[in-house]
Amino acid sequence: MNSIMINKSNLPYIKVLKTIFTIIVILLSWELVALLINDNFFMPNVAQTLKSLASIITSDTFFKIIFTAFYRVFLGLIVGIFAGVLFATLCNKFEIINMILSPIISIMKATPVACIIVLLWIRLNYTGIAIFVVVLMVLPIVWQNVYDGYKAIDKNLIEVTQVFELNRIQKLKVLVVPSILSYLLPAIITSVGLAWKAEVAAEIMTNNNMGQLIYDYKTVSYDTASIFAWTVIIVLFSIILEKITKYFLGRLANDLKD
Repeated sequence: MNSIMINKSNLPYIKVLKTIFTIIVILLSWELVALLINDNFFMPNVAQTLKSLASIITSDTFFKIIFTAFYRVFLGLIVGIFAGVLFATLCNKFEIINMILSPIISIMKATPVACIIVLLWIRLNYTGIAIFVVVLMVLPIVWQNVYDGYKAIDKNLIEVTQVFELNRIQKLKVLVVPSILSYLLPAIITSVGLAWKAEVAAEIMTNNNMGQLIYDYKTVSYDTASIFAWTVIIVLFSIILEKITKYFLGRLANDLKD
């Protein structure tokens, strides 16, 4: 029993050590590839990238750029999640709406993000494009998961609620909401990472916000190290967003169970 408790108490430290080991392996592999290629323009080494990373983070515009990106992602997520839940509910309740919306959402899932950005660029400004692209990425995922959640509700349990003459609110609380949440929460976690990537892609393609900087590094200053540094920043923020989302949604799920 004591050994089990000790092992459990060591789990956080083991995870930290694994993370540190993974980072070290990545950095060593990166440095090795840079040495083999021996071309700083094509593949900057770790030291050059870290120097550019420090310069970017300490710049006056860094936090404004990141805040703008987060603002667009947040708005797109809220609209996409709300629309996905609403459309899935309507599709579950009315078959005619499901027949109309299902093909449209399938097209949304199949359409490349780049094509959507180019088409939206004709009519919308930079902020509108980024938010709309995030919505189009999030909505199909949420819709599919919530719709599956409705279909996964056990018909026998529905009959049980009828036998006990539960009202609509009680049915929602004990049957519908738990089933929907078990499908919705994973959809939100998946959507957060995709939303961040979609927003960054929109910025890069429209030369706006961090996309403008990356474009200038590529075409004006030919600063590959700074492009690598921004890539590191984008990846790190994607990981952080997903971790934060998992933490808070995990706590929400536990609170609802209690």
